Amino acid sequence: MKAGIPERVAMQMSGHKTRSVFDHYHIVSGRDLQEAAQRLENVFLAANGDHFGDHPTTLDESSSVSH
Repeated sequence: MKAGIPERVAMQMSGHKTRSVFDHYHIVSGRDLQEAAQRLENVFLAANGDHFGDHPTTLDESSSVSH
């Protein structure tokens, strides 16, 4: 939740008794997604000191050493 309130608490406060009704009104915006991505990157940076996508996930065959 944007205000930092757990969803179960927000459901009780708003009177939504079922998850499906709560989800119907819990709209995710593009800005919400951008903020979530930034938070994930900040956590990743703090843990690893690196950025997403800086390193390839597979080895490039042209850079392999032949014996």
